[in-house]
Amino acid sequence: MTNIQEYIPEFLGNLERQGIKKIIAFSGGADDNLESKVLGVVEQSMDVLSKYPVAILTGGTKWGLPKYASRIAKNKSIPTIGVYPNRGKKYALAEELDFTVEVDPRYGSSEWGDESEIFAKLVNGIEVIGGGFGTLIEFAHVMKSNEAKIKSGVSPVYIAPVRFAEMSSVADVAYNFCRKPELSICLPEKEIVSDGIEAANFLVDKLSLK
Repeated sequence: MTNIQEYIPEFLGNLERQGIKKIIAFSGGADDNLESKVLGVVEQSMDVLSKYPVAILTGGTKWGLPKYASRIAKNKSIPTIGVYPNRGKKYALAEELDFTVEVDPRYGSSEWGDESEIFAKLVNGIEVIGGGFGTLIEFAHVMKSNEAKIKSGVSPVYIAPVRFAEMSSVADVAYNFCRKPELSICLPEKEIVSDGIEAANFLVDKLSLK
C-alpha cells in the first residue's frame, strides 16, 4: 500500500527542486471518431505549456486522453504525473510517467474514482477536454473544494473546458454547475473554448506563470 502522507510531499519536493511551480491536469476524453480532434487540442496546449515551469497530471492510463497527454508532455520534456486507483495499476503508462500515485480505497475494493480526492488536491489548473463520468467526478470534487477556497481567500483551481460541437460532455455542462457567481472566476469568461492554445493560455494567465 502506498503511504500517501509520506510519498506525496516527497515527490512534490522533487518537483520543486526541478523548478516546477504548478501542476496542470488534463481530464476528459471523447468518442473514437473525435480522438484525432482531442489529440490536436492536447498538442496545441502542450506547445504552450512547454514554455513554462509546470508538470502535467493525468489518470496515467494507457488509453485515451491520459495516454495522449502523458506521451506528448514526455516528448516535450515536461514532467508527468499519473494518479490512479489500485485497480488501475495494470493499465498504467509507466514508461511515460515520472511520478505515479496509486490510491488505496478508503473502504471496500478499489474503484475508478477513488483517486479523485488526491487529483483535486494536487492540481493548480485543469484542462477539461470533453469527458464522461470519470471527468465529472474530478470536476465536481475540484469545484466543491473551490467553494471553500474562494470563501477563505485561497486561490482556486482554475478550469479550462474545451468543448466540441459534435458531442455533449462535461466540458459542455461545466458552466451550468456554476450557479454561484463567485465560482465564475474559476472558468474562462468565454463559454465556448474549442482551441488548445486558448485553453492553455487561460491557465497560464490565471496561474501567473512566467
